[in-house]
Amino acid sequence: MTAALVANAAAYSLQLGVVAAVAAGVTWAYPIRNPQRAHRFWQWLLVVAMALPLMALWQPGPTPDGPAMVIASASSSGETDGFVAQGLTLAAQVLAAGAVARLAWLIVGMAAVRRYVRRAVPVEVAPARGAAATASVPGLTVGLSADVRSPVTVGVVRPVVLLPVSWTDLDDESARAILLHETLHVQRRDWLRVCAEEAWCAVLWFHPGARLLVARLDTAREMLVDQHVVAALGDWRAYARTLMAFSDTAGPSPHPAASLIRPRHLQQRIQALSQEANMTRPERRWTAGVAIAIVAAVTAGTVWAMPMPGGGASAGPSAETAQDQVFDIGNGVTSPRVTREVKADYTKAALDAKVHGEVWLSVVVKKDGTVGDVQVRQSLDTEFGLDDAAVAAMRQWTFEPARRDGEPVAVRVTVEMRFTLRD
Repeated sequence: MTAALVANAAAYSLQLGVVAAVAAGVTWAYPIRNPQRAHRFWQWLLVVAMALPLMALWQPGPTPDGPAMVIASASSSGETDGFVAQGLTLAAQVLAAGAVARLAWLIVGMAAVRRYVRRAVPVEVAPARGAAATASVPGLTVGLSADVRSPVTVGVVRPVVLLPVSWTDLDDESARAILLHETLHVQRRDWLRVCAEEAWCAVLWFHPGARLLVARLDTAREMLVDQHVVAALGDWRAYARTLMAFSDTAGPSPHPAASLIRPRHLQQRIQALSQEANMTRPERRWTAGVAIAIVAAVTAGTVWAMPMPGGGASAGPSAETAQDQVFDIGNGVTSPRVTREVKADYTKAALDAKVHGEVWLSVVVKKDGTVGDVQVRQSLDTEFGLDDAAVAAMRQWTFEPARRDGEPVAVRVTVEMRFTLRD
């Protein structure tokens, strides 16, 4: 089981890394400056990134047809594989410990935010400074807080807008713009989204691609709200000056609540306000369309080219779905020959339980000599991970392909993986 978890984590990390890198590169080459389209793009991409593990379930494998031939067997001994099993167990423990630590840090941050809310001084907002905006949200509380460096909205059921003390020094128009911005976040329930995104990043603490996607979506979300504020106020320059009043507070902070209430991409937002005002509608649609098309194609290709090992019953893309006819050996079809054999790793749990025996695998050897679909035909162990280890090892084998009339063809064979304990 540990081997399967580490293998799946590695495959998912590769998929996520490719998708995030391509998305960043494409949007650099073809910037999506329209806030609404940018928000939809990054929101869609984050959902896809979170769902990548589920997409492996959409890659069905074929069922065996006709007789199959045993062409090879591989023996794996506990004496030689114990160190590998211990390494995989250590890797899984490090990943889990990091996720638990980051989630705990996030919980501590949420507790700190609650303290900020309790310490905040309630504010009676004057009509000229945005009372109409706050009145549009039932149950909304506005408070001044010495704990925050820029305006922030927290909570969903009983939302609270925390304003820095410097808000009182702003002119009425700027103060109203800030409150309008924060009340729009309340109406959108963005606090819930921020918490979910930070939890996902905590689980994937080791992966910069996760943080990149969340940061880009966060920026797009803020720019979308900025767009609505400018539409209501009618003067983007005045609003940009308001944002600049908080631009000197955007430095990093080690505090546990920093990821939840940090200043949100102020420099990028100020720059985007002027770019959006000067961009034509056809240009917006063209750049967004190109970016979406490229990233969608790369995402689909990445899921197919870098499949997860799966749960042990089947793994990898099927040869049939790759439009290769799968033959049985015999009747003019030669047998493939093993050119690279990889022994399966004993899991530590299986060693401790002294599990031994054979796993029989139904394998499609593709016409290029690589392994396609792998299915467990006769199971040895589903509890301690030996079935999964056998499938993972089988995926790494290579063959000189079978031939029919002199041409390479895909065939289905049966392979025995033997697990042997040695004293």
